Amino acid sequence: MELATQQIALAKIYTNKKLRMQFFADPLTAGHELKLKPKDVDLLSGLSSKQVHLFARSLHRKRMNYICRLLPLTSLALEDQFHDLFLRYIESRNPNGSKWPLEDAIMFSEFLLTKACDDLKYSWVMDLLHYETASLKAASGKSRFLIRKFSFQVQLLAKNFLLNNEIPKLFYRPCFAFWFRLSKKGPMLHKVLSLPSLMNFQSN
Repeated sequence: MELATQQIALAKIYTNKKLRMQFFADPLTAGHELKLKPKDVDLLSGLSSKQVHLFARSLHRKRMNYICRLLPLTSLALEDQFHDLFLRYIESRNPNGSKWPLEDAIMFSEFLLTKACDDLKYSWVMDLLHYETASLKAASGKSRFLIRKFSFQVQLLAKNFLLNNEIPKLFYRPCFAFWFRLSKKGPMLHKVLSLPSLMNFQSN
């Protein structure tokens, strides 16, 4: 049990910058909050703070790389803002479980939906974020049916953005996106249907 407690405490130290700084500044107080025994505090406080910080940064980079692969459109659209928002996110949220990369990406996308709305340079980025968030939730297997409404042609917008890696022409045409399984263990199917209207191109 002591080894398990040490491992849990060390994982929290690696993934929480505030706790990490507190632990090396005042090991006893931080150790008490982590429910560590004095001998465990002595053991962990003997670690090199420089090495712990370096390893923590490598974990953060690995974690962000996973999320970037699962949210490719959002990461491209937000550019440097993506990294800054990720640093804010990891201070308060740590996923667990066998599906943690997917769960982490969903949690981060939901964090962006609540924190990044007012800071976005382009309104269409929010559509991309909603689209990728819904796709991840569909992939998680927790729901057999999802439907979302978008202001832009999300499929054409996504394809244009990924191929050209630049701010795309906007395909302004409201549409509905569906994700559904015909059976509980069947493959996830996806369809986007546009509302009847004229196709307009606009810049933002």
